[in-house]
Amino acid sequence: MKNTLPAGRNLPRRLARAQRGVTLLEVMMSMGVIIIGMLGLYKALNSATGSSALANRFSQAQARGQQVIEAIRKAPATPTNIPDCLASAATAASWANCEALCKAALGLNAAADSCVFTTLANAKQDVDRSGQLYQVVFDAADPAGRTSQVITPPNVVGAPCMGVPCPLYDVQVTIGWNDSGLAAPSSDPNLGGHRVSVRQVVWR
Repeated sequence: MKNTLPAGRNLPRRLARAQRGVTLLEVMMSMGVIIIGMLGLYKALNSATGSSALANRFSQAQARGQQVIEAIRKAPATPTNIPDCLASAATAASWANCEALCKAALGLNAAADSCVFTTLANAKQDVDRSGQLYQVVFDAADPAGRTSQVITPPNVVGAPCMGVPCPLYDVQVTIGWNDSGLAAPSSDPNLGGHRVSVRQVVWR
């Protein structure tokens, strides 16, 4: 009969090694791996949130630019032709003067969003629900680029104007904002300045 007693003597040692658990170093290494993973997840979520907020602000700015164009489209032509007034100079002061002429022509019963060409606050469109401010941008340093302007095209030969003064206006409205929450956008993209330009041809 085979004697198994010597092998049985090693059983407590094997059980002790199996039950000794993990060391402090192993616990710390595991925690380090978990923390690194959580930091990566946090950065990914933070980046996604920032991208979503920026996309929302682009949409908000585009909607405000479209609203200004619609106000220009509906502006009265008498006693002052408002699109011609806006085309005379692409400055905030000039467009504010055109706003005043437009409101005077429409009278006290004009809608709140009527004649809003540069003063977005008149239609409560200067700030969104998050508190971000927006403004209509006039950039004298970039007159041919992303600045708000109304251009009266020259007479068009043939359809639709048949060589007579053509009631077409090339309208571009640029809305700007800063990442800091302020409205005035910087021309330096590294400072967080953003602009959205909406351009349409308006038939009067």
